Amino acid sequence: MGQGSSKEDYLIGYTKDEKEVTWKDIELDKQQQIVHLSKRNLYSITPHIGLFTMIKRIDLSYNSIRCIPEAIGHLHHLEYLNLSHNQLMEIPDTLSQLSRLKELDLSYNKLQRITRFIGDLDRLQSINLEHNQLTELPFTIEGLLSLTTLDVSHNPIIILPAPLIQLPYLRRIQLDGCPLTGSVDFLNTPYNPPSLVEICARLMTTAQIECSLTETLDQYVSSYEICNYCRGPYFESFVSRGRWIKRNDVWIPLEYRLCSAHWFDESDRVIATFATAVYPRASFCKKQHRSVFKVWMKHTASSSKSR
Repeated sequence: MGQGSSKEDYLIGYTKDEKEVTWKDIELDKQQQIVHLSKRNLYSITPHIGLFTMIKRIDLSYNSIRCIPEAIGHLHHLEYLNLSHNQLMEIPDTLSQLSRLKELDLSYNKLQRITRFIGDLDRLQSINLEHNQLTELPFTIEGLLSLTTLDVSHNPIIILPAPLIQLPYLRRIQLDGCPLTGSVDFLNTPYNPPSLVEICARLMTTAQIECSLTETLDQYVSSYEICNYCRGPYFESFVSRGRWIKRNDVWIPLEYRLCSAHWFDESDRVIATFATAVYPRASFCKKQHRSVFKVWMKHTASSSKSR
Protein backbone atom coordinates (compact mmCIF):
# COMPACT_ATOMS: atom_id res chain seq x y z
CA MET A 1 0.00 0.00 0.00
CA GLY A 2 1.47 3.31 -1.07
CA GLN A 3 2.23 6.30 1.13
CA GLY A 4 -0.87 8.26 2.12
CA SER A 5 -3.27 5.49 1.14
CA SER A 6 -5.73 3.86 3.52
CA LYS A 7 -7.65 0.64 3.88
CA GLU A 8 -10.43 2.16 1.80
CA ASP A 9 -8.12 2.06 -1.25
CA TYR A 10 -7.82 -1.72 -1.02
CA LEU A 11 -9.31 -3.78 -3.81
CA ILE A 12 -12.35 -5.81 -2.77
CA GLY A 13 -13.08 -7.68 -5.96
CA TYR A 14 -14.00 -7.55 -9.62
CA THR A 15 -17.31 -7.29 -11.41
CA LYS A 16 -18.15 -9.37 -14.46
CA ASP A 17 -17.00 -6.55 -16.73
CA GLU A 18 -13.61 -6.52 -14.95
CA LYS A 19 -14.38 -3.30 -13.09
CA GLU A 20 -12.44 -2.97 -9.83
CA VAL A 21 -14.37 -2.47 -6.61
CA THR A 22 -12.63 -0.92 -3.60
CA TRP A 23 -13.87 -0.29 -0.09
CA LYS A 24 -14.52 3.37 -0.85
CA ASP A 25 -16.93 2.30 -3.62
CA ILE A 26 -19.28 0.44 -1.31
CA GLU A 27 -21.97 1.30 1.17
CA LEU A 28 -20.32 1.09 4.56
CA ASP A 29 -22.00 1.95 7.85
CA LYS A 30 -18.91 2.65 9.96
CA GLN A 31 -20.87 3.24 13.14
CA GLN A 32 -22.73 -0.07 12.96
CA GLN A 33 -19.86 -1.88 11.17
CA ILE A 34 -22.16 -3.04 8.38
CA VAL A 35 -21.03 -3.71 4.80
CA HIS A 36 -23.51 -3.89 1.91
CA LEU A 37 -22.14 -5.56 -1.21
CA SER A 38 -25.43 -6.99 -2.47
CA LYS A 39 -26.25 -6.80 -6.21
CA ARG A 40 -22.86 -5.38 -7.22
CA ASN A 41 -22.31 -7.85 -10.06
CA LEU A 42 -19.26 -9.22 -8.23
CA TYR A 43 -17.70 -12.47 -9.35
CA SER A 44 -14.64 -12.47 -7.08
CA ILE A 45 -13.61 -11.29 -3.63
CA THR A 46 -9.95 -10.69 -2.73
CA PRO A 47 -8.27 -11.65 0.56
CA HIS A 48 -8.29 -7.94 1.52
CA ILE A 49 -11.71 -8.52 2.98
CA GLY A 50 -9.92 -10.02 5.98
CA LEU A 51 -8.41 -6.63 6.86
CA PHE A 52 -11.65 -5.22 8.25
CA THR A 53 -11.72 -7.34 11.37
CA MET A 54 -14.25 -5.16 13.23
CA ILE A 55 -17.08 -5.70 10.73
CA LYS A 56 -20.19 -7.24 12.30
CA ARG A 57 -22.47 -7.71 9.29
CA ILE A 58 -21.71 -8.45 5.62
CA ASP A 59 -24.21 -8.84 2.80
CA LEU A 60 -22.70 -10.34 -0.37
CA SER A 61 -25.99 -11.66 -1.75
CA TYR A 62 -27.18 -11.56 -5.36
CA ASN A 63 -23.78 -11.58 -7.02
CA SER A 64 -21.93 -14.17 -9.11
CA ILE A 65 -19.24 -15.06 -6.58
CA ARG A 66 -17.73 -18.52 -7.11
CA CYS A 67 -15.40 -18.74 -4.15
CA ILE A 68 -14.80 -17.05 -0.82
CA PRO A 69 -11.18 -16.34 0.26
CA GLU A 70 -9.87 -18.10 3.33
CA ALA A 71 -9.12 -14.67 4.79
CA ILE A 72 -12.78 -14.36 5.70
CA GLY A 73 -11.86 -16.31 8.81
CA HIS A 74 -10.14 -13.16 10.14
CA LEU A 75 -13.47 -11.38 10.65
CA HIS A 76 -13.71 -12.43 14.27
CA HIS A 77 -16.44 -9.90 15.14
CA LEU A 78 -18.75 -10.97 12.32
CA GLU A 79 -22.27 -11.84 13.51
CA TYR A 80 -24.21 -11.93 10.22
CA LEU A 81 -23.05 -13.24 6.84
CA ASN A 82 -25.26 -13.40 3.77
CA LEU A 83 -23.78 -15.21 0.75
CA SER A 84 -27.10 -16.21 -0.81
CA HIS A 85 -27.81 -16.15 -4.53
CA ASN A 86 -24.25 -16.66 -5.76
CA GLN A 87 -22.37 -19.42 -7.59
CA LEU A 88 -20.54 -20.96 -4.64
CA MET A 89 -19.63 -24.63 -4.92
CA GLU A 90 -17.83 -24.77 -1.57
CA ILE A 91 -17.00 -22.65 1.43
CA PRO A 92 -13.56 -22.46 3.07
CA ASP A 93 -12.88 -24.32 6.31
CA THR A 94 -11.79 -20.99 7.82
CA LEU A 95 -15.46 -20.03 7.99
CA SER A 96 -15.47 -22.05 11.21
CA GLN A 97 -13.21 -19.38 12.78
CA LEU A 98 -16.07 -16.85 12.83
CA SER A 99 -16.63 -17.52 16.51
CA ARG A 100 -19.28 -14.80 16.96
CA LEU A 101 -21.37 -15.68 13.91
CA LYS A 102 -25.09 -15.92 14.70
CA GLU A 103 -26.75 -15.99 11.29
CA LEU A 104 -25.47 -17.60 8.08
CA ASP A 105 -27.28 -17.57 4.74
CA LEU A 106 -25.81 -19.78 1.99
CA SER A 107 -29.06 -20.36 0.11
CA TYR A 108 -29.35 -20.46 -3.67
CA ASN A 109 -25.81 -21.55 -4.46
CA LYS A 110 -24.26 -24.71 -5.86
CA LEU A 111 -22.82 -26.14 -2.65
CA GLN A 112 -22.16 -29.88 -2.74
CA ARG A 113 -20.70 -30.12 0.74
CA ILE A 114 -20.43 -28.19 3.97
CA THR A 115 -17.14 -28.03 5.83
CA ARG A 116 -16.90 -30.59 8.64
CA PHE A 117 -15.67 -27.79 10.88
CA ILE A 118 -19.10 -26.14 10.80
CA GLY A 119 -19.65 -27.54 14.29
CA ASP A 120 -17.14 -25.04 15.70
CA LEU A 121 -19.71 -22.24 15.30
CA ASP A 122 -21.29 -22.76 18.69
CA ARG A 123 -23.01 -19.34 18.64
CA LEU A 124 -24.72 -19.87 15.30
CA GLN A 125 -28.49 -19.56 15.69
CA SER A 126 -29.76 -19.72 12.11
CA ILE A 127 -28.40 -21.33 8.95
CA ASN A 128 -30.10 -21.28 5.57
CA LEU A 129 -28.90 -23.87 3.03
CA GLU A 130 -31.96 -24.10 0.80
CA HIS A 131 -31.63 -24.58 -2.95
CA ASN A 132 -28.15 -26.10 -3.09
CA GLN A 133 -26.82 -29.49 -4.19
CA LEU A 134 -26.16 -31.02 -0.78
CA THR A 135 -26.65 -34.77 -0.46
CA GLU A 136 -25.81 -34.90 3.26
CA LEU A 137 -24.97 -32.81 6.29
CA PRO A 138 -21.78 -33.37 8.32
CA PHE A 139 -22.24 -35.19 11.62
CA THR A 140 -20.18 -32.45 13.27
CA ILE A 141 -23.32 -30.33 13.06
CA GLU A 142 -23.96 -31.52 16.61
CA GLY A 143 -21.56 -28.78 17.72
CA LEU A 144 -24.07 -26.06 16.79
CA LEU A 145 -25.37 -25.84 20.34
CA SER A 146 -27.14 -22.48 19.82
CA LEU A 147 -28.90 -23.41 16.58
CA THR A 148 -32.64 -22.66 16.51
CA THR A 149 -33.44 -22.70 12.77
CA LEU A 150 -32.16 -24.90 9.95
CA ASP A 151 -33.38 -24.72 6.36
CA VAL A 152 -32.16 -27.39 3.92
CA SER A 153 -35.16 -27.24 1.59
CA HIS A 154 -34.72 -28.25 -2.05
CA ASN A 155 -31.51 -30.22 -1.64
CA PRO A 156 -31.05 -33.87 -2.73
CA ILE A 157 -30.79 -34.94 0.92
CA ILE A 158 -32.32 -38.34 1.67
CA ILE A 159 -31.43 -38.61 5.36
CA LEU A 160 -30.26 -36.43 8.26
CA PRO A 161 -27.56 -37.05 10.89
CA ALA A 162 -29.13 -38.28 14.13
CA PRO A 163 -27.26 -35.79 16.40
CA LEU A 164 -29.24 -32.99 14.74
CA ILE A 165 -32.41 -33.74 16.70
CA GLN A 166 -30.50 -33.59 19.98
CA LEU A 167 -29.54 -29.93 19.60
CA PRO A 168 -31.05 -28.26 22.67
CA TYR A 169 -32.52 -25.12 21.04
CA LEU A 170 -33.43 -26.37 17.56
CA ARG A 171 -37.09 -25.48 16.95
CA ARG A 172 -37.49 -25.36 13.18
CA ILE A 173 -36.23 -27.65 10.41
CA GLN A 174 -37.30 -26.93 6.84
CA LEU A 175 -37.15 -29.98 4.55
CA ASP A 176 -39.46 -28.97 1.69
CA GLY A 177 -38.43 -30.50 -1.61
CA CYS A 178 -35.94 -32.98 -0.09
CA PRO A 179 -36.33 -36.53 -1.47
CA LEU A 180 -36.36 -38.14 1.96
CA THR A 181 -35.90 -41.88 1.55
CA GLY A 182 -38.84 -44.21 2.10
CA SER A 183 -36.69 -46.75 3.93
CA VAL A 184 -33.75 -46.73 6.31
CA ASP A 185 -33.04 -50.45 6.02
CA PHE A 186 -30.16 -49.78 3.63
CA LEU A 187 -28.29 -48.20 6.55
CA ASN A 188 -28.18 -51.41 8.57
CA THR A 189 -24.73 -52.26 7.31
CA PRO A 190 -22.69 -55.16 8.73
CA TYR A 191 -19.79 -54.31 10.99
CA ASN A 192 -16.56 -53.69 9.09
CA PRO A 193 -13.66 -54.27 11.52
CA PRO A 194 -11.23 -51.33 11.66
CA SER A 195 -7.68 -51.62 10.41
CA LEU A 196 -4.72 -51.93 12.78
CA VAL A 197 -3.92 -48.26 12.15
CA GLU A 198 -7.44 -47.22 13.13
CA ILE A 199 -7.46 -49.43 16.22
CA CYS A 200 -4.28 -47.75 17.44
CA ALA A 201 -5.58 -44.30 16.57
CA ARG A 202 -8.81 -44.97 18.48
CA LEU A 203 -6.90 -46.12 21.53
CA MET A 204 -4.53 -43.16 21.40
CA THR A 205 -7.41 -40.71 21.09
CA THR A 206 -9.44 -42.26 23.91
CA ALA A 207 -6.50 -42.34 26.35
CA GLN A 208 -5.09 -39.01 25.10
CA ILE A 209 -1.66 -40.54 24.65
CA GLU A 210 0.94 -38.08 23.38
CA CYS A 211 3.35 -39.58 20.86
CA SER A 212 5.78 -38.29 18.29
CA LEU A 213 4.09 -38.92 14.93
CA THR A 214 4.76 -38.08 11.33
CA GLU A 215 2.71 -35.23 9.86
CA THR A 216 0.52 -37.69 7.96
CA LEU A 217 -0.25 -39.80 11.02
CA ASP A 218 -0.82 -36.72 13.16
CA GLN A 219 -3.41 -35.44 10.67
CA TYR A 220 -5.04 -38.86 10.63
CA VAL A 221 -5.30 -39.11 14.41
CA SER A 222 -6.83 -35.64 14.63
CA SER A 223 -9.49 -36.41 12.01
CA TYR A 224 -11.64 -38.65 14.19
CA GLU A 225 -15.44 -38.58 14.32
CA ILE A 226 -17.60 -39.20 17.37
CA CYS A 227 -19.77 -42.30 17.82
CA ASN A 228 -23.44 -41.34 18.17
CA TYR A 229 -23.89 -43.81 21.02
CA CYS A 230 -20.84 -44.21 23.26
CA ARG A 231 -19.12 -40.94 22.17
CA GLY A 232 -15.98 -42.88 21.37
CA PRO A 233 -13.79 -42.02 18.35
CA TYR A 234 -13.83 -43.67 14.95
CA PHE A 235 -12.15 -42.95 11.61
CA GLU A 236 -12.95 -44.78 8.34
CA SER A 237 -14.67 -47.76 9.90
CA PHE A 238 -18.15 -47.25 11.30
CA VAL A 239 -21.57 -48.90 11.45
CA SER A 240 -24.67 -47.14 10.10
CA ARG A 241 -28.10 -47.55 11.63
CA GLY A 242 -31.35 -45.92 10.53
CA ARG A 243 -34.38 -44.69 12.44
CA TRP A 244 -37.56 -42.72 11.73
CA ILE A 245 -38.81 -40.01 14.07
CA LYS A 246 -41.83 -37.70 13.89
CA ARG A 247 -41.42 -33.93 14.32
CA ASN A 248 -44.33 -31.52 13.82
CA ASP A 249 -46.35 -34.15 11.93
CA VAL A 250 -43.42 -34.84 9.60
CA TRP A 251 -41.55 -38.14 9.53
CA ILE A 252 -37.79 -37.66 9.34
CA PRO A 253 -35.24 -40.40 8.58
CA LEU A 254 -32.11 -40.31 10.73
CA GLU A 255 -28.72 -41.94 10.39
CA TYR A 256 -26.62 -43.00 13.38
CA ARG A 257 -22.92 -43.65 12.89
CA LEU A 258 -21.47 -45.99 15.47
CA CYS A 259 -17.92 -47.07 16.23
CA SER A 260 -19.19 -50.67 16.50
CA ALA A 261 -22.48 -52.57 16.28
CA HIS A 262 -23.98 -51.24 19.52
CA TRP A 263 -27.46 -52.26 18.31
CA PHE A 264 -29.16 -53.88 15.31
CA ASP A 265 -32.76 -52.66 15.31
CA GLU A 266 -35.05 -50.22 17.11
CA SER A 267 -35.89 -52.47 20.05
CA ASP A 268 -32.21 -53.27 20.44
CA ARG A 269 -31.45 -49.52 20.39
CA VAL A 270 -33.91 -48.83 23.21
CA ILE A 271 -32.37 -51.59 25.34
CA ALA A 272 -28.86 -50.27 24.63
CA THR A 273 -29.93 -46.71 25.47
CA PHE A 274 -31.01 -47.67 28.99
CA ALA A 275 -28.24 -50.20 29.57
CA THR A 276 -25.41 -49.31 31.93
CA ALA A 277 -22.16 -49.08 30.01
CA VAL A 278 -19.12 -50.70 31.61
CA TYR A 279 -15.77 -49.20 30.66
CA PRO A 280 -12.31 -50.60 31.47
CA ARG A 281 -10.17 -48.78 33.99
CA ALA A 282 -7.97 -46.02 32.56
CA SER A 283 -4.75 -47.52 33.92
CA PHE A 284 -5.42 -50.80 32.12
CA CYS A 285 -6.32 -48.96 28.92
CA LYS A 286 -3.10 -46.94 28.84
CA LYS A 287 -0.98 -50.02 29.31
CA GLN A 288 -2.90 -51.81 26.58
CA HIS A 289 -2.70 -48.80 24.27
CA ARG A 290 1.08 -48.54 24.54
CA SER A 291 1.44 -52.24 23.79
CA VAL A 292 -0.76 -52.12 20.71
CA PHE A 293 0.89 -48.91 19.52
CA LYS A 294 4.35 -50.47 19.75
CA VAL A 295 3.17 -53.43 17.65
CA TRP A 296 1.74 -51.04 15.07
CA MET A 297 4.91 -48.92 14.90
CA LYS A 298 7.04 -52.08 14.54
CA HIS A 299 4.74 -53.31 11.77
CA THR A 300 4.94 -49.93 10.01
CA ALA A 301 8.75 -49.89 10.22
CA SER A 302 9.11 -53.41 8.86
CA SER A 303 6.72 -52.63 5.99
CA SER A 304 8.77 -49.58 5.05
CA LYS A 305 12.04 -51.55 4.98
CA SER A 306 10.57 -54.22 2.75
CA ARG A 307 9.66 -51.67 0.05
